[in-house]
Amino acid sequence: MSSKKKQPEHLIVKVLKNCQKKIAPNTGNIAFEVNSGFGIADVVFFNFDNELVENRRNLKIPVIKSYEILETFAVINRLNSNKINVTNLYNKLPYSEKAFKKNILNFMLDNNIAKMIGSDLLELQCTFKCVLKETVAIEAKVENWQRGFYQAFRYKQYADYSFLALHSNNIERAKKNLNLFQDFNIGLISVDTHGNDANILYQPKKENQAIADKIRYYASENVLSKLGIISQEANTFSQTGMKLASVDLSNFIPQVVSRNS
Repeated sequence: MSSKKKQPEHLIVKVLKNCQKKIAPNTGNIAFEVNSGFGIADVVFFNFDNELVENRRNLKIPVIKSYEILETFAVINRLNSNKINVTNLYNKLPYSEKAFKKNILNFMLDNNIAKMIGSDLLELQCTFKCVLKETVAIEAKVENWQRGFYQAFRYKQYADYSFLALHSNNIERAKKNLNLFQDFNIGLISVDTHGNDANILYQPKKENQAIADKIRYYASENVLSKLGIISQEANTFSQTGMKLASVDLSNFIPQVVSRNS
């Protein structure tokens, strides 16, 4: 958010918070400024998977802020086995042998996520999954619906439902392009900051998250970090050299051709 529009957008966020049960009636939690690595959503409504959260606490698995480690868990989950061949796992990841051993394998061993049961075989001690359910990500904008549309599109990579929330004074241009919201399955919300109300103009369908596990994990860990639900301290783990992957979205971000934009 720019400083010029920070206060008005803050008022939109306040209304969204007050209208949670109207916008996302099946959710009971809220977080703000959630980073998924694909942008920062202004508001995220969600539920916790309490069993998974309690399991994380019992095993003392810390918040994971490394995109590479989260990508590793996504690969492991697709293998669908509690015994993992280390060489096979390494070959499925785009990291050097040194980075894999130092930053990924050691993290799993030091934090009781897995143990070695042979020279090249890991046995998982737990299942790592996203702890968020019924995730609703919202981009808040006073105006400039096109920019908000692009940002909301990014959240589709991890959220079950993605919305653009626009001030009611500037909603008409977006309404004239409602077909774009329908075509790309992005919800549209009109927010009246004076009347403290929000109305859904288009309700999107639930997204299929199968191809975006690592991004969903990153958003989930960001929420855990923000709310202090899980310990922040990792055992003998350093994030040195573990940078968030830079992802080129140009090939699949929609090209908006609007009417009366």
